[in-house]
Amino acid sequence: MDYRTMNESFFTTVFDQVRRRVEAYGIRVSFDILPWPDNAQFNGADIILDDRLAPDVRLYTLLHLFGHNVQWSTSEEMRRVGTSLKFGELNPDAEQALRGYERQATEMALWLLHEIGVTQLDQWLTDIWHWDFGYIAGVFASGVYEPQHTFDYVKIPTDQPLLTPAPVPSNFIPYRFEEGRAAN
Repeated sequence: MDYRTMNESFFTTVFDQVRRRVEAYGIRVSFDILPWPDNAQFNGADIILDDRLAPDVRLYTLLHLFGHNVQWSTSEEMRRVGTSLKFGELNPDAEQALRGYERQATEMALWLLHEIGVTQLDQWLTDIWHWDFGYIAGVFASGVYEPQHTFDYVKIPTDQPLLTPAPVPSNFIPYRFEEGRAAN
């Protein structure tokens, strides 16, 4: 099935399933109208999504931030990567660390989708991740960004090499960090 033809109700249905699973892991999910340019905020135990996101963006953001919350709560090194990068200061070593951080978060998101029996979105999640990483790396390199409230599927390369699901570590217990992070 071509994910570019899936309608909003499909993404909303999957979002509801994912939200229940994320909350079963102990992460609180809520909605708010966030200040520009934030699409979401997270801190290791909470995810706040901007209520204005399109259903597919909302699903991707929840999945991806689930992965980051797991990382923050289970790996000091990954949390350091997520909190130490500065906009406009991306050197090759930092880009490699950022790629690993972002990829691992999405691979755990893919695991979560498989946990709830959703496998038809593997290519969608992979393609969006590849596009999103290019966007994020560009933001950190240039310091200039615009929030992505919708996905322009015409601009997103398709059929990227599939990501591999990564299991959620058995020692995962959500932990709320004071500093948190905004996601754009």
